[in-house]
Amino acid sequence: ALLLSEHLMPTFWCIDDFVLASLLVFLMQLVLQKQKLWLAITVTLTTVILLYLFGFVWLSAGVMGYLLRLLLKQKINIHPLFWSILLLPIPWLIRRGECPLTYFYNGIACLLLIYVVFQWPPCQKIFAFPPFAFSGTVALEAFMLHVPIFELIRSLLSPLYSQFSLNIFHYALLIIP
Repeated sequence: ALLLSEHLMPTFWCIDDFVLASLLVFLMQLVLQKQKLWLAITVTLTTVILLYLFGFVWLSAGVMGYLLRLLLKQKINIHPLFWSILLLPIPWLIRRGECPLTYFYNGIACLLLIYVVFQWPPCQKIFAFPPFAFSGTVALEAFMLHVPIFELIRSLLSPLYSQFSLNIFHYALLIIP
């Protein structure tokens, strides 16, 4: 996976960070699995912040996924209004120009949204549905295959660009593979 890069496919710019974040999370999990949950959460949150402060925004985002997993282990019986309050900062977090801070805030917004969604029992049942659960295990592979297939189909259709105007429906068909 480390041999894949944006030189091969422009959208593969993130593969190195995904692999390194996965390895870091694997190591953290080995070290923290026998620790108390509050300590594991504290160490992971500290790691997220330090990675961001040292300029490793995408590694930080990857570790946020592990932080989410730890937070979801802690079952909290709180009124649903509390969960709604957690959603309030999301519009503020995601409305920014592109920069490392934006990506960091987007990661926080995703973490909050997923955390709240997974607290509600109906959503837990939906995401536990085997096809949905399986799709989460192959998401990176689907991403890595989808982009080359998309580019191949687009290159095959490129002669049509000069003859026909492609509309939204055509682009939607390109996304499906």
